[in-house]
Amino acid sequence: MEVVASATDNNGNPITGTDSAELDAIAAEITVDTTVNNETGLMDIEGTTIDVPENSTVEITITDSVGNTVTTQASVNEDGSYSVENVDIRELVDGDLTIDAKAIDNNGQDVFAQTNDELLLVVELAIETSGSLEVFEKFLSNGSAANDGEPKDSGSIRITTSQGIQSVTIAGVVITLEALEASNASPISITTPEGNLVEIVGFIQVNDNAYQVDYTFELLNPASHPEQGTDELAKEPISLSVTDQRGNVESSEVEVSIVDDIPAAEDVKENIGVALTEAGISGFKAGFLLEETTAVNGSVSGEVLDADAYADRLTWGTPANGSQGSNYVFEDNEDFRTGDTIFTDQLIELGTFTHNNFPILSSGSILTSTVLEVKFTLVIDGVEQEISGQVFLEHDETPNTNSDPQAPENDDIIKITNIDFVQTYEINDRIYEFRIKGFLDQDGNIVDEIRTTEQASNSFKLFAELASTSDLPVFEGQVDYFWGADGAADEDPVIWKDIDAASGVIETDLGILTINPDGSYSYEVKTEARNKLQLGEVLVDRFTYVLKDADGDLVESSLEIHLNGVSNFITMQVTAPTVQEKFLPEGSAAGEGSTSASGQVVITSANAITSILIDGALLNQEQLNNLADTPFVLTTAAGNTVTLTGFEEGASGIYKLNYEFDLTSPEAHSAQGADELSKGLFDITVTSASGAEATTQLKANIIDDVPVAAETEVSLDVNLVEAKIGSFEAGFESFGAATGTNVDQDTFVDKLEWGTPTSGSQRSGYTFVDNEELRVETDIALDQLITLGVFTHNNFPISSGSSNFTGTDLIVRFNLVIEGELQAVEARIVLDHNETSNTNSTPTHPDNDDIVTITNVDATQTFIVNGREYQFQVKGFIDQNGNVVEQIRTTETRSNSFELVGQLVSTYALPSIEGQVDYNFGADGAAVADAVKWSGINAASGTIDGVYGSLTIQEDGSYTYIAKPDVLSTLKPNELVQDSFTYVLTDADGDQVQSVLTINLNGKTAQAGEVFRGDEGDNTIVGGSGNDLIIGGQGNDILFGGEGDDVFKWELNDQGSVGAPAVDVVKDFSIGNNVLDLKDLLSGESESTINDFILAEQDGNSTVLFIKTDGGLLGNPENADQKIVLEGVQMNGESSAEFLNDLISKGMLNIDN
Repeated sequence: MEVVASATDNNGNPITGTDSAELDAIAAEITVDTTVNNETGLMDIEGTTIDVPENSTVEITITDSVGNTVTTQASVNEDGSYSVENVDIRELVDGDLTIDAKAIDNNGQDVFAQTNDELLLVVELAIETSGSLEVFEKFLSNGSAANDGEPKDSGSIRITTSQGIQSVTIAGVVITLEALEASNASPISITTPEGNLVEIVGFIQVNDNAYQVDYTFELLNPASHPEQGTDELAKEPISLSVTDQRGNVESSEVEVSIVDDIPAAEDVKENIGVALTEAGISGFKAGFLLEETTAVNGSVSGEVLDADAYADRLTWGTPANGSQGSNYVFEDNEDFRTGDTIFTDQLIELGTFTHNNFPILSSGSILTSTVLEVKFTLVIDGVEQEISGQVFLEHDETPNTNSDPQAPENDDIIKITNIDFVQTYEINDRIYEFRIKGFLDQDGNIVDEIRTTEQASNSFKLFAELASTSDLPVFEGQVDYFWGADGAADEDPVIWKDIDAASGVIETDLGILTINPDGSYSYEVKTEARNKLQLGEVLVDRFTYVLKDADGDLVESSLEIHLNGVSNFITMQVTAPTVQEKFLPEGSAAGEGSTSASGQVVITSANAITSILIDGALLNQEQLNNLADTPFVLTTAAGNTVTLTGFEEGASGIYKLNYEFDLTSPEAHSAQGADELSKGLFDITVTSASGAEATTQLKANIIDDVPVAAETEVSLDVNLVEAKIGSFEAGFESFGAATGTNVDQDTFVDKLEWGTPTSGSQRSGYTFVDNEELRVETDIALDQLITLGVFTHNNFPISSGSSNFTGTDLIVRFNLVIEGELQAVEARIVLDHNETSNTNSTPTHPDNDDIVTITNVDATQTFIVNGREYQFQVKGFIDQNGNVVEQIRTTETRSNSFELVGQLVSTYALPSIEGQVDYNFGADGAAVADAVKWSGINAASGTIDGVYGSLTIQEDGSYTYIAKPDVLSTLKPNELVQDSFTYVLTDADGDQVQSVLTINLNGKTAQAGEVFRGDEGDNTIVGGSGNDLIIGGQGNDILFGGEGDDVFKWELNDQGSVGAPAVDVVKDFSIGNNVLDLKDLLSGESESTINDFILAEQDGNSTVLFIKTDGGLLGNPENADQKIVLEGVQMNGESSAEFLNDLISKGMLNIDN
């Protein structure tokens, strides 16, 4: 190809130029290809382009057979390709598809491509329910169980769809997807064609293709059930359908079963108290009136057989053939003579009438008539009334025409001719009638004529009646008809069976029921029913009726009237509440139970209760009926409260008075132990409408509280002390002119003799026999007597002037091992000898006794072992009475032997423990006198000597127990012994309880101690686990003893100065049996002057000792040159002097004495 270019230059001349080139032109092009996924409704599109710019857009249009289109776009890649995936074409209809692609080439020209495909979409759409629904008419608001449940059921609908949800239709109502999604927060209500309610309450997506709709169904109206009874009716189902996004529809339904409600069957029981007036009868007497007795052919004789003056036996005629003859006998009802109870309108047995019907001669007298008279005293409602009645008897003595003597034709006939006899009395505005009723015959009937068999004794009981003419009881009530949810039938909803109608009058043997259309009724008791009713008997009148509801269900119910025979008197029965004193705030189980309980008085009265009188207050009917809202409160003398909380009228004339008893303070109980006291609280008098009264007491059962029995155990560790004696030897020294002889294995003189014997006697002399057991190492006990040997005075007569022996020294020498430390002991015992002249002619007379005296019996040797002080003391001789004495008398002409004893004592603090016995006397509190008695001292305080120690008890129960010294050496390691002390607590109403305090003493092996010594500076010293000696030295020291029984020792000049005292702190003085040793620090002190040297003051939880080492403290802490702080030690209210003396007495403070 040649290219020519021409132009005009600046001079106006044309210029031209040519060039040639080769042309290679490319045509623009586009392709399109598709793939359809018929399960998902998605299409993948791809293609190529030629001469189309990179990143340019390809427009793609997909058209179905009816013209619906879906458009999308793709971007051209560098290589000219393009693609787009998952294009949603589900809104297109199935069938042929046309796909058009368009792009713009590099020249700006449109480039087109087209292809065809087919859409055959696979659709999944299903709807299923959780099952049928069941609802009950009885739970409807007017149903028979309206408050027992809801007429509602719930379910769910599961929708499976591959094409999504467009809407759901329930009971004809279309609900969009958006509304479904909002139902979780805003439920959707749908009214069914039957007027019931469906409520959509939730919508969730279960997985990619599944959804769940939750709903409830509520029955709002009963359904008509054609069958009888509580049958289940499958009503028209609720229609369901779902429409997917492509318009596909799937339908289903939910079955609804409605269980029929029927009328409620009622068995109504009403109680009517029928008053039977209770009367007291006494002073009964009865018999025949001779003056009113008639006979033919002669007379009738009378005889008294009982306590009254009436004739009880009438005899007439001449016996025939040796028979007994004829007579009447009347035996009074003896119960009525002394006193018994009868009831009005009841038969009263007056006695037994007997006709002894035996043959008599016709020529003799024959009875024709007589009068039986009865008299008695009747008490009705507290009013006495004398009752008198006469029974007129006519006697027919029939001829014995039949050869069989006992043939009925031969019976005699006795007739009451005044059977209509009535005597009227008015008592408390009520009319009573006394009537003769007749004889009780063999058939059990009351008759006015009896026949008596010949040649037999014929007995019949005679009855009367005390009738009351008071009004018969009338009861009014209401039968509540309930037809259930369906309501009453339009015709004959109620039929009473006895009258086949809804209202009318029904008469029975017992009473008359008048029923009204609304179910109200009245019932009147018949006289006949009252007359045959016995006290405590119940007669039942039963009536039935049938209810029919709107859909024809029939249910039979009943009304029962119970006629209860009750006394016209008022009776009361008290059910007393029971409370326990131990639950009172000061009781032994305070707070563990209630001190309030409910009681009740059951009142039986045929007449309405009109008032109750209690503690001077008269409560009328209105106040009684309002007690539940306005309780009536009374306070007892002891401060406890009684609250009347309610008054109820129950069935059969029974009333209930409810009360609450609140125990706020204890009551006195006379018996021992937690006995129950029936405490009368207040008298109450109940009055009825008839004026009858009755009185009883409100009561409460109060169970006594008693002191709390305690078994207190505490433990005391006893650090044991091992002490031994060995290498023992003894003998006499410094014996003047006496002759001495050694008779044992040691070097001492053991035998002394002096003087010239008289009359061939022996010489006088002393012998001392060593305790051989002590020559070898032997265990000994602290504070126990140790037998050193036996001293003998051979007191035989010697010539006057033959000896001037006045005494000698007895040397005792041995090794003492204490806590493993050896101590050499030598004791010199100075013996003074008084050789008395024998002035009495009887040699053995006491006047002739010689006298031997130990003149230095108080001499002691002191040892310090591990910082603790021990002393060995020669105590004296054991005399004939077992006493330790320093002087003995020896009988002339006799050898007089006495044990010589010593003792190893400890002066440091013995193991002790302090504690508190908490006396709990319970709710009654302590007795005024002798509330606490400890055995051994029979008092509340004092010191009791136990087996292993002494217990000092204070009145408040605080105590100190100190072990005996010998326990330290006699108790074995790990051995446990117990010291028990009993005491008795007595509370304010005399209850006694024994308790026990037990001290467990545990033998502990003493740990060998160490000496810890500080320097002149300020030191912190920590002891070990043994029994240590702690010496802080000068300066301000902090001292820890640690475990064990430690000695804190201050030496001479360890103090500071007045105004700048040394301050030492003992951190753990309260642990173990520790000792403060101030002997070397103080100068000139004694137990009696110790308060001039030391002042003790409480400081918080610690005690401070202010010390003036040379005395003159004058009770002023400012004068101190040494302070000792005992941390954790409290004075417990003691004064300084009391506190210091207590430490000294317990061996916890060592000073010079």
